[in-house]
Amino acid sequence: MNWLGNLCQKEIEASDVVLDMGCGIMQATLDTVPSYPHTRLRCAELVGLDLFDNYLEVIKHKENVATVKADIIRPPIREKSADVVLLLDVLEHFDLDEAQGVLSDAEKLARRKIIVHTPFVWSDNEINLYGLGDNALQRHRSLITVEFLRARGFAVKLITRRWRRRFWKSQKTIFAVKVN
Repeated sequence: MNWLGNLCQKEIEASDVVLDMGCGIMQATLDTVPSYPHTRLRCAELVGLDLFDNYLEVIKHKENVATVKADIIRPPIREKSADVVLLLDVLEHFDLDEAQGVLSDAEKLARRKIIVHTPFVWSDNEINLYGLGDNALQRHRSLITVEFLRARGFAVKLITRRWRRRFWKSQKTIFAVKVN
């Protein structure tokens, strides 16, 4: 689990059922990236929902993780079936109207909380993450703003992280929580 997983963990209880919508390889919540600490989100049940087969293939053999192949627009999951819904680095992959719909669906699915993480600055993000093949869904289509999330009732924190990859770089992101 990485630094984002640690932020999420502060909002999640050990008894929670957690639905990770648009989960990717769950790099924030599982030990799927070798350079991250070998830890995982502490919760009663973790369900990853994604449409890209290559991502689901990485996580489907992880212990105590259920996977669902589905589009997060109108997900095939019953209402109020999760305590916490995660949308980590997801909303920016939709236009703003679709993002509003994804948040509405998350509100229907979550019993307690919705957690959102999204970039604070624009990039198109047209990259092949983790060498798992081309994924057209990876492209960024909108910039989700602080105002957009606050208007939906989220408490918002701005995060600035610095790391070194060839040179020092800053990353500004938004971490937002809504109590349902």
